[in-house]
Amino acid sequence: GGGGAERRRRKESRMVEGGPLSQSDIANKWTHKDQAAEGDNGQDDDVFSQQAIDLPFHLRTRTRRWCSLAAFCVLSTICTGPLQSWATLEPILIKDGVFSHDHPQSQLTAIFSLALGFSVVASLFAGMAYDQLGPRALAVSGALGCAVMLLAMVVCIAYRSLNWGLYVAYPLLTFLGWVNTFGAFAWLWLLPESQNTVNAIAQAVVPCFSDSLVLVIVWLHDAFDVQITTALMVLAGLSLIAAFISHFLVPTKRENLAYASAVVKSNSANEAIAGRGDQYGSFSEGKEFNGAAVELVEGLEKLNEAPLVEDAVGNAPCGEGWRDLKDTCTLIFVLHPRENIMLLVHVLLLYLFVLLPTLEMYPFYRAYFGDVPQNSGIATSLVNSYAAVYGLFGGLAAILIGWGLDIVGLTNMILATQLITTVLVVLLLLQSYAAQLAGQVVLAAVCNICVIIVGRFAMLYGPPELYGTYSGIQNAWLGIGQMLFTPVITTSSKAIFPHSNEAPTRYRAQFLTFGVLSVLSGLAMYGLLKLKKPPKAGSVTMQHIRTASTCYSR
Repeated sequence: GGGGAERRRRKESRMVEGGPLSQSDIANKWTHKDQAAEGDNGQDDDVFSQQAIDLPFHLRTRTRRWCSLAAFCVLSTICTGPLQSWATLEPILIKDGVFSHDHPQSQLTAIFSLALGFSVVASLFAGMAYDQLGPRALAVSGALGCAVMLLAMVVCIAYRSLNWGLYVAYPLLTFLGWVNTFGAFAWLWLLPESQNTVNAIAQAVVPCFSDSLVLVIVWLHDAFDVQITTALMVLAGLSLIAAFISHFLVPTKRENLAYASAVVKSNSANEAIAGRGDQYGSFSEGKEFNGAAVELVEGLEKLNEAPLVEDAVGNAPCGEGWRDLKDTCTLIFVLHPRENIMLLVHVLLLYLFVLLPTLEMYPFYRAYFGDVPQNSGIATSLVNSYAAVYGLFGGLAAILIGWGLDIVGLTNMILATQLITTVLVVLLLLQSYAAQLAGQVVLAAVCNICVIIVGRFAMLYGPPELYGTYSGIQNAWLGIGQMLFTPVITTSSKAIFPHSNEAPTRYRAQFLTFGVLSVLSGLAMYGLLKLKKPPKAGSVTMQHIRTASTCYSR
């Protein structure tokens, strides 16, 4: 009512004292708001309406943007498949005779390891494609590719002679699932005050919820004898529907750049922070930071005006992807070498630590509990419970982590991660059902912390133009490290503890070694960031990279 509007005016007038806005700015703002309220399009009075950007119906208000993001997450959940809960399907696949004559447990574990490594390495190309094609193109093409790979898995499972095809179909499914989730990054600029939360949703919540679908498949199989092939065919059909809806729901590259330009212009002109703390896209009051904002706007506008080549699913400038890769390498090894190298070391050790119990979860639990007759069902029970824990608690934990990161900042989150990792090390060492169940809860949180920190680092230390390529390089490093080191870890640990009765000791040695190394590297990174505070998000620009590259060449 009128009284509420008057109170808001008085509140903003008090904020003007000592702030960057004048009384005329406040008056103009409320004039624009009144005009917007009287309009027919129902669009919120925000940075987009103030700059005469007419948003689509489903993006015109903040509530609709959150609802559309939630809708896309549901669609992406259908497409991405069992990214982390493959172990939950292993007992059913073995029972159904997959690889029945050729060490089925080892084969299925190898497929999971290959899928994780391939999808993470291929995320580099997905990131480069995001920078060039935009979010809609990746959302649609990823969903279509998932439909094809789900059908390919049906054929590979149904025909025993084609079981080997799972080595191709499942890794490609996980990669295309990650490609599809890149569509959620379009909301980074549509919800500039909640960008860490959006990043957490895109990189962690969607994979967590997709894994919860595995529980539905297992339940249908156990309760109604629904075959896995039938469930996968249904998911393939739903993925085709998801691709069609995503074409209308997710913004194009040009639209995404226009939204980014509007946010940066608003922040630069008003010296206002779009979110809390040093959130991605926000700007400080210093002249240097305002200059970075102006440069970013000009760069985005030039890119938006550049001639593009049309293709089947989106628009892409020709020949720009490899230049982005070169610029990103300059950013990592020239502009901020110590921070980036320390990050790469720490996240690799942390990733290997959380990967070890995930990669061999079923044999790990069998080593702990399977040799005792009365405990024969505990391993299967724990594997099934992890899908529920990771799918439900993992998604909630990711949202809380993104929200907490807005409050405490990257440096303090690094320290908190080491405390949580220490707790996980202790729980994994205990041969107790309750301890392992609690360990699953902590494991789900640590897995999400790892990917969210990587995304946050890309926000702070890289320009928005290279966000996809920068985060892709970091994720590719994790995949390369996994494929290089996990065979060495497995082989060496089995050589040290060759007997079957030493399996529990072998797993404990792995968890303890990489848990301690991860914590030590994390504390070293925390000390480095305390000595040299991370840059404000948006302050690193393409001009900084060009200058660093020129100086290094000389």
